[in-house]
Amino acid sequence: MERYYVGLDVSKEKTAICVRRSDGSMDKACETRSDPDAIFAALAPFRDGLERVILETGRMANWLYDELTRRGLPVRHQIIWDPECSAGQEGLAHTVRV
Repeated sequence: MERYYVGLDVSKEKTAICVRRSDGSMDKACETRSDPDAIFAALAPFRDGLERVILETGRMANWLYDELTRRGLPVRHQIIWDPECSAGQEGLAHTVRV
């Protein structure tokens, strides 16, 4: 079974999502509302293979962490992202994979 690693770049209204395979290739990049149900729905095709979902710390991090964890997603947070390292959600998905 393929394993997937997800980076969420969260802002107040939108969340950018990047899904990477275990080999590092990108499988999906999209945006959705910053709402747990919308994020959960966007990740539906990958749910069986989700290894980790990571989101950066911020105002909405604790709320999204709690809500996505309740829905069964393997969420991690408490990462301080350096935007100079890579591009938002893509860099987060890569970081959580390695």
